[in-house]
Amino acid sequence: MNKESLAKVASGIVASNRGILAADESTPTMGKRLALIDQENTEENRRDFRQALFDTDGVEDYISGVILFEETLTQKAKDGTRLSNILESKGIYPGIKVDKGAHPMDSSPSEKLTKGLDGLYERCLEYYKQGARFAKWRAVITIGEGIPTDECIQANASALAKYAKACQDAELVPIVEPEVLMDGDHTIETCYEVSEKTLKTVFKELENEGVYLPGILLKPNMVISGSECKVQGDMIKVAEMTVKCLTASVPAEVPGIVFLSGLKSDMTGQKAIALEKWAVENNHSFLRFDYSGHGISSGKFNDFVISDWILDAKTIITKLTKGPQILVGSSMGGWIMLALAKNKLVNVHSLIGVAVAPDFTKELIWNTLSDQKKEEVIIKNEFLLNEDLEISYQFIKDGENNLVLKSPIEFEGSVYLYHGMMDTEVPCKLSEKVLKKITKSNDVKLILEKHGEHRLSKCDEIETIKLLINKISKT
Repeated sequence: MNKESLAKVASGIVASNRGILAADESTPTMGKRLALIDQENTEENRRDFRQALFDTDGVEDYISGVILFEETLTQKAKDGTRLSNILESKGIYPGIKVDKGAHPMDSSPSEKLTKGLDGLYERCLEYYKQGARFAKWRAVITIGEGIPTDECIQANASALAKYAKACQDAELVPIVEPEVLMDGDHTIETCYEVSEKTLKTVFKELENEGVYLPGILLKPNMVISGSECKVQGDMIKVAEMTVKCLTASVPAEVPGIVFLSGLKSDMTGQKAIALEKWAVENNHSFLRFDYSGHGISSGKFNDFVISDWILDAKTIITKLTKGPQILVGSSMGGWIMLALAKNKLVNVHSLIGVAVAPDFTKELIWNTLSDQKKEEVIIKNEFLLNEDLEISYQFIKDGENNLVLKSPIEFEGSVYLYHGMMDTEVPCKLSEKVLKKITKSNDVKLILEKHGEHRLSKCDEIETIKLLINKISKT
């Protein structure tokens, strides 16, 4: 899957002031159109009809993509030029309808399930070779007495997601079309409920299948009263409820941000508050929280260890976020961030480490002690790090169980590390070690702040973190 190419095609298809032409009429439907102009339903006539559309002067000013019938994708004009090549020469993306139509469900004959998954990936590979760059699959949801059933919505959502994944694996941009039909006497409120449920189920299945969302196109229905409903919503209400439904159901393209604070810090710190304000202004969700024994969370600090705080982060992020997240880990939060990513405990988009302190119990504490002092710590089970912080041997031992630098950190997303060169608490060498341990990622950077100290919470330093988040969110 080439994500960059998929996103480029998807953006090109929805270019401003242009739209998609549906020219995927079946052979029988084309026969009806040709009959209106007293022409036989032959392959040649079907070709000439469609070619006349594609050859129209200036068509590229209004059309960005054309959905083709399978026959048309391979057809050639009289001069031997493929019809798909005619479109490409005008900057128009050729597309292909790949579903095999909606058929009655065995368990609920009044409802339909779209078919066509058998051999779809192989077909998509061939369609791509023939010039197609996007595909279309339509699922239909009918509102009526006792329907739609959960089974129908789930089955169609699952099929749409599997179709989308097969397309993207073959480098085709999928048009995902879950259409709630306007047939019936249902109210606009009922249409909203069904549409919201359908879209949420579809996006859940898309996530489960690993579909790359910037590389799809969504073709939803409008939220509208049933055609036979006595009370019809006006234009303003239709627009408002449609936008409301999409906002509630469609995940934001930008990733969320999770701030992981440092040892004995809390979620009211200067960086956390400033980053939250920026995130809200830039349409990112933002999560900050206190670990157990920190801030307003319950418990005493000395009753907890690194394992507890990793579990805190995993539980909270899993329960309160949706979709991939940018983890911003400050000091010890950088350790927790790396543990979450390395062990795939949460859905991670990318990592930003601020004065990261992974494995500090070993790197910055235990390894600096004399053998005599180590023995004292083991016997007394306590170690006074400074006048405000007492570390136990149990804390040290637990840290040993959660070391992230002892083996490669396999992570494919972007990793940006920001460290102050004047940091006397956590030296830059720790960020350098992290840099060397990251594998699989093609975007790993270390940014050093010449006069920066450990906290990196000055206005210009926070601005640098914002810039890094902004850059990384677009990769």
